[in-house]
Amino acid sequence: MAGQDKHLKKARRNIEFLCSILAASNRKLDWCAVAAFYAAVHIVDAYLAPKNAKTHSERNHLLRYESFGSEYGAMYSLSRRARYLDSDGAPLYPSVTDVAGALSGLRTIAKETHLESGVRDDLNRIPVL
Repeated sequence: MAGQDKHLKKARRNIEFLCSILAASNRKLDWCAVAAFYAAVHIVDAYLAPKNAKTHSERNHLLRYESFGSEYGAMYSLSRRARYLDSDGAPLYPSVTDVAGALSGLRTIAKETHLESGVRDDLNRIPVL
């Protein structure tokens, strides 16, 4: 796993991308959900860097004991729904409410990991839905 600084840099880039989608007149909420989740992934990976979690399963196991685990799980589920089709092959698009929840989850994860200072300026650029 990369070091904390590299993960925070990637999280900032994901938040920058998220902001660009949200600012667009034809914003794609599915991509907003995915970008928010991947920003959260990198914040979590930065937080877990000292614990040397190397795989998704190791990360998920460690997250069970964290106060922000439920937010991460909800964002993971939403991003999967946004990325894939349902069993009938129909796309599943998140609502504005879903994405607002993901943005709230992203802020909670940044705060609870004590890494908010590393992404604060970027989080402050996210427009309110």
